[in-house]
Amino acid sequence: MEHIAYEYKNCPVPGGGYATGFLFHPAKKGLLYLRTDIGGTYRFDAATQQWVFLSPHVTHLDCAQAFPIALAVDANRPQRLYILGGEYGKPCGELAISDDYGDTFTAKPVPFFVHGNLNGRGTGERLIVDAADPDTLWCASQRDGMWVTRDLG
Repeated sequence: MEHIAYEYKNCPVPGGGYATGFLFHPAKKGLLYLRTDIGGTYRFDAATQQWVFLSPHVTHLDCAQAFPIALAVDANRPQRLYILGGEYGKPCGELAISDDYGDTFTAKPVPFFVHGNLNGRGTGERLIVDAADPDTLWCASQRDGMWVTRDLG
């Protein structure tokens, strides 16, 4: 058996809170996203070895994307990214959809409560793109059951 030298190091992440999930794109090599419980979403830039913040547009007036509970990608459209997030005190969450690797988003309300800083935030992705119909998303909410949309929100 060959011994391969490897040095483990910390992976610096500039966001606040905990790193609650990493999501690699299944088909596009090197495409990696990170969600945090209170610090938004990031994409790893392999060329610069830096995390790119994908939520600079978030303000205190609409900060659902600062609290992502789930990310999803489309296996056939690597540029497509989904972020599911929500805020304390608001009964509904938000589904943000990007077609440019997270550089810009279109946000749509979802009729259930979600928040990235609640119990279960590190249990894995709860937003799934249907492989047979990529315009269908399945979502396991934190307290309001399973939801499906067949028209991207």
